[in-house]
Amino acid sequence: MDSLTLFLPDLPLPERAYLPGQNTRSAIDPPPLTTSDGDHPLAEDPCFLRGVDLFNHGFYYEAHEAWEQIWINLQKETPQRRLFNGLIQVSASLLKLRLGQPVPALGLWKRACRHLEAATDKLGHSPFGFDLVEWLTQIETIVISEIDPGDRPPPILPETVQ
Repeated sequence: MDSLTLFLPDLPLPERAYLPGQNTRSAIDPPPLTTSDGDHPLAEDPCFLRGVDLFNHGFYYEAHEAWEQIWINLQKETPQRRLFNGLIQVSASLLKLRLGQPVPALGLWKRACRHLEAATDKLGHSPFGFDLVEWLTQIETIVISEIDPGDRPPPILPETVQ
């Protein structure tokens, strides 16, 4: 996965993924990013792009934290907030799988799907320039059908984020 495009190449990836209760946070922990001023699309927000970079490289806890910085600043009951709530819960679901906790992973996955379906009803299937429904189908294979991803590559957000 090292060949994946980094949207924020100046920010190094952590040395290892943080697994709560199993290891400590990586020594490489860049300073928190600030979200955009709202005049730019969310797809250009540095916290969103950092979350994509982290997610695509298997840093699910860290992606959750990056996207949460946007989520807490969005107005309640908006499709954008539901979209980020869903992304955060997808990350948490994959983290739970990695921690060997399939039951909580499935619960988080189901909640993520509800949020993302509600968001795509309002924002369309490609709110960031990639097909969110297709991406969810990749993840569903891991979370529901397989529970254990085995040798399959982890799902990634397409490099066509716009």
